[in-house]
Amino acid sequence: MLIKLKHRGFWGEVKREEAVSIHNIVLKEDLLNPEKERISIFFRGAGTSGILELKREEAQALANSIKPALPMVQVKKAAPTVSVKRARRKRRT
Repeated sequence: MLIKLKHRGFWGEVKREEAVSIHNIVLKEDLLNPEKERISIFFRGAGTSGILELKREEAQALANSIKPALPMVQVKKAAPTVSVKRARRKRRT
């Protein structure tokens, strides 16, 4: 996954681009206050790490915007795995 950040620093706007991988996904549910439900996506890269936290409505809006594009995405089949056979020991006679 590629993260692109833009923030204001002391010397002006700074743009960064980092390759990261998703480390963990946590769903926080609250039965008494459903508006406080959150989805937290933890990511980590070589020089950065962070948490992307989404409200339920934001996650649904993101899913709805991605759904129409999913049929255009082609999934490639993984290469067949090679089976490794153990060497047979010779029997002593």
